[in-house]
Amino acid sequence: MIWQEEWMDIHLMRRQGMSISEIARQSGHDRKTIRKYLRSGEVPRYGPRGSRQTVLDGYKDKLVNLFHSGVHNGVVLYEKISDLGYTGSYDSVKKFLTPLREQPW
Repeated sequence: MIWQEEWMDIHLMRRQGMSISEIARQSGHDRKTIRKYLRSGEVPRYGPRGSRQTVLDGYKDKLVNLFHSGVHNGVVLYEKISDLGYTGSYDSVKKFLTPLREQPW
């Protein structure tokens, strides 16, 4: 990962006639990385990534409803959604339930 100033330095070194290998040695980056940033026309932008979908996503509403209806045992909840087709792990269910257990009723 490089920042704008370093990206500009790489382009400046190239305009001054330095080879990609030479720029890589001076900057401490791999030659392929230098080549990638020289080909890109704009400064790389970094930011938060979007959330990824999980196997549990389709079952979260069911888990919340069961939890609020009085079923608090993680193993029982896991078995109930497994019967509905959930193929994920028990640990994923456990992690999802942790914030629910911490909320006051």
